[in-house]
Amino acid sequence: MCTGVSVAQEEATSEKKKGKRGLFRKEKTMDAPKETPPDTTNVHRNLENQVMNGYVIHWRIQDSVKLSEGNYVDNRKTGTWKFYYRDGVTIRSVKTLENNVPKGPFVEYYQNGNLKKKGAYDKGHYVGAYESYYRSGCPEYIGNCNNEGKEDGTIRYYYDCTELDTSKVGHLQFEYTVVNGKPQGEGKRYKENGELLEVITYNAEGRIEKTEKVGE
Repeated sequence: MCTGVSVAQEEATSEKKKGKRGLFRKEKTMDAPKETPPDTTNVHRNLENQVMNGYVIHWRIQDSVKLSEGNYVDNRKTGTWKFYYRDGVTIRSVKTLENNVPKGPFVEYYQNGNLKKKGAYDKGHYVGAYESYYRSGCPEYIGNCNNEGKEDGTIRYYYDCTELDTSKVGHLQFEYTVVNGKPQGEGKRYKENGELLEVITYNAEGRIEKTEKVGE
């Protein structure tokens, strides 16, 4: 999960998609965030040749729906940025950028408002504690990424929880230990009811040495 997605590439792809829609943006610079939409006296401009500094909100020109907001320094996104779903209200993600590049903590949300991912990134990959969640709000993956973007430490995958499971803690599916991207020792896989299903033994190179089914 640490290197499965390049967050820098993910961000760049998102911006390219916006560009393909041919969206002009409306500039609104201020000392602090303003949640109200722009008034009709604001001028729509293509800002590609403009130098932006300070707090800017990008709006979709057709209907003044908010796309994103944050600080610019010499035309480069810097600091905390918020990105919105197409409704212009629901936050899709909150990311830390440095010279247009993701660096630092981030959170992502489903459109229903539940947490989707949280962690931090640097040099195009996740670093430190990383968590992902199902749309239901239950955990899907909890692990850790080292400074090279490789899994390191205890890694846990979970089954999705049901609507009746109000605890939102999920049920453990798979647990193993990793050292610099290589699984080590024993990994344990569980049934959805919590019973142990199998034990997987890894060698020093992180390859599966043997698999033992429980009860067989």
